[in-house]
Amino acid sequence: MTTTSTDAWSWFILVVLVASARGIRPTRTVVHGIRGTYGIGALGRFLVERGTMEGIIRSRVGDTPDVVLASTVPPRPTEYDTDRFTEVLIFFGNFTDTTLQGQLPSPEWPSKVSFQGRTVMVLLPVAIGDYRFNLVLDYFTDAPAPLMVPFVTNYHSITYVDAIRNYDDSLVILQDNIANAGDDDDGDLFVVSIEHRESCTNNIGIGHDFDESLGKGLHLTSFPMSFDWGCDEYNFGFCKDEEYLQFQDELRGAAGNVCTTMTTGYSNRCAAAIRVEMITGSFSKRMPYLSASPSSESIEAEWVEREHNVGLVSPCIA
Repeated sequence: MTTTSTDAWSWFILVVLVASARGIRPTRTVVHGIRGTYGIGALGRFLVERGTMEGIIRSRVGDTPDVVLASTVPPRPTEYDTDRFTEVLIFFGNFTDTTLQGQLPSPEWPSKVSFQGRTVMVLLPVAIGDYRFNLVLDYFTDAPAPLMVPFVTNYHSITYVDAIRNYDDSLVILQDNIANAGDDDDGDLFVVSIEHRESCTNNIGIGHDFDESLGKGLHLTSFPMSFDWGCDEYNFGFCKDEEYLQFQDELRGAAGNVCTTMTTGYSNRCAAAIRVEMITGSFSKRMPYLSASPSSESIEAEWVEREHNVGLVSPCIA
């Protein structure tokens, strides 16, 4: 008998529902850190309507009953109505996959893939019981070739825009559909202003708030897209990692139910402020929750420079 992907996913949901009803959680497989990253930029918490985000959860995870919006930590010094609002987190900055940087096998590879790039990443914190993870709602880049960074569990989920311009780390402008714009039109725009000190000492309080919001393991997922880190198409060195090879069939067969897990090396985090100055066109359509936010300013923000070792967890939603 042939089993379709739909049948496999339906069976998986049934197993999760039965296990949940019995108070049983499936055992998670953990593939420990096999990729390294370096990132620098601004990360902000933005208020959004709770009802809107609950609808997004259902569209992403279906009727899996245990997945809910994660409880939030009141930011310093702001408090908000948690019955009406929740939050998304948005990162504006640069990421480098330090593992790929050292593993690309020939000079021709950099023209085929990008291992670093300017990025904007939008995350929605969710939870199952006390287990927290984040749905990657959007990941934008202007990288010239397919961007390979391990913050998504399917690299095809990344959206490529015409340009991301960073002016002295204080103004970030995303532009898209420039070719279709008129002479006096800059195309679709997402513009934010950022305030932060050029040098700072690690702020433990700010770091604690963001760790609580994101979850300390930094579990991110592109679910329901299937897991794909590019190993079928590109012969990256990490694809030959012994632990990765041991579990790659399980990861591929998990119907996208995979998330990252990260440990942190170097870390410097300082207070910042982010304000959305403009959002138009395709960006407004992709992020209507942000356009409808009660405030254009972040309720809390940090300027962050960090190194991570990134591994994988499956199942993520269980």
